Amino acid sequence: MNSNDNKGLDYHKPDDTWNSLGCKNFNEYFQKYVVVGKFHDKVPKEIKKAYLVAEYIMAQAYYHYPIADEILVKLARVFELAIKMRCQSVEIDLEFIDRTGKKRKKTLAALIQQLNSQESNKNILRQLDHARELRNILMHPEKDQVFGFFVFNVLKQIVNLLNDIFLEDSYFLHQQQKLNEVKNLSAQFTTDRLTYEDTNKCIIQGASPLSVDQTKDGWIQLWVAHPVILGFKEIVESDKFIEPIYFILKEFNVKQDIIHGVQLNGKPIKIFKDDKIQNIQSYEKFIAEQEQSDKIKIDSYLSILNLNMSRKMVDYRYEHCWT
Repeated sequence: MNSNDNKGLDYHKPDDTWNSLGCKNFNEYFQKYVVVGKFHDKVPKEIKKAYLVAEYIMAQAYYHYPIADEILVKLARVFELAIKMRCQSVEIDLEFIDRTGKKRKKTLAALIQQLNSQESNKNILRQLDHARELRNILMHPEKDQVFGFFVFNVLKQIVNLLNDIFLEDSYFLHQQQKLNEVKNLSAQFTTDRLTYEDTNKCIIQGASPLSVDQTKDGWIQLWVAHPVILGFKEIVESDKFIEPIYFILKEFNVKQDIIHGVQLNGKPIKIFKDDKIQNIQSYEKFIAEQEQSDKIKIDSYLSILNLNMSRKMVDYRYEHCWT
């Protein structure tokens, strides 16, 4: 037997890192960390095939944790290819003529700027620039570094961004108009004392739409409602966090000062105001505790809340907006 044969078996031994994180087998790892590509029909097949390679790298990271960095290296190349392919599809030249009359390739930054100018309704310039900066770090490393778990935190966001790149600019204009319509209809419900009702009831401090998106089955809406929390001051000052209520609607209307909606699972929801003494007292106590809480702690809590909502929007778009 070749002396290298036994060593080869190690390549199929799970990295102990994942076991320490609660992944007892490959299936558990796959469900938690492998982000399968989900794309709409207008994303080119070249991008889908290139992302599939990244999926295989994700799978191999189960056997060697540092391989996770190579996921980002591959996706940086996929991102650059996506920018160039989108530029070509909207007739943006990839080259320019310099002062000497020679053809030169445009930088990725220049292509992104031109794409943003031509498709300004997308409003994804900040995300594109962040992706470009990450790509520069990966392509031109100054020292050996391991990104580790950071990699898995951004994969769904990268899938969403690749999808956005190939959506038509007019879609984003229509999307914003739809969101504005829902916001206008629900304006009176954003900050007031209300009751949220699905299978249970709870008191909330307002509800508002976060996103409106078109899927193959029609338009859907992601909403957030902020529950009235008993003992709020203690929770905030002990650096704890209570996640808000998120729900996705496929139907929505306002009748007689009541929001009526139907969730994706077909279950109805209602949001309305009631004047029960107990609810009024609980709400007033909640507001008083907000005012009494340490301002720095409140600011920290709100920062966590905003981060939580951002992550929820990423998950929602990945799970529901692409096929």
